[in-house]
Amino acid sequence: MAKIVFRDRSNSLSEDQKNIIRAAFRHALVIQRLVEQDFNALMNVPRRRRKRAIHDYGKIKKWIGIQKRGRLRRIARRVSKLRKWLENRRILVVFHEQEDFICADTRRGASRGARYISPVIRFHMCEDFFNGSGNRMADLIIHELCHEMGHLHAINDRHADILALAAGRDAHRVARNPLTYQGLFREYTVEPINV
Repeated sequence: MAKIVFRDRSNSLSEDQKNIIRAAFRHALVIQRLVEQDFNALMNVPRRRRKRAIHDYGKIKKWIGIQKRGRLRRIARRVSKLRKWLENRRILVVFHEQEDFICADTRRGASRGARYISPVIRFHMCEDFFNGSGNRMADLIIHELCHEMGHLHAINDRHADILALAAGRDAHRVARNPLTYQGLFREYTVEPINV
């Protein structure tokens, strides 16, 4: 498990909240392993049959769509990279007050550091992080880790739009959007994203 270090700028982060954050990271790792298991099985299918085999992996097909061979391999590597980061990286959780820069916005978390190489991943969060379920907290962690990989919201920022692109001829446009991975990972929980 990654080493999680806390920096409390609000002076209100309790030990229970720290344990909830640690549990959310552990849950994200559990979900990641399930996703990676399906990707590994898909990647073990002979290359010529992989495009047909993706129909057997409905959760992946729903969020990723039918991808070209090279792009599917890159997506599988990104999923694997998420596991490595959740297991081995040092993660700094910076906790802010509700009125601070990040929580004045409608977002519940943010990551900083994607613009430069750093051995430390920084997560900025506030009280709003705790408003969701454990699955919601875990998928937010996945979402922010995708930002650390350099993924941006380059297309429409709604899950329904991502699903429409994945189902159509523009599946290549979903491969680098954090909402794609967030939705995919939620498919492996008991409460998938409703669109």
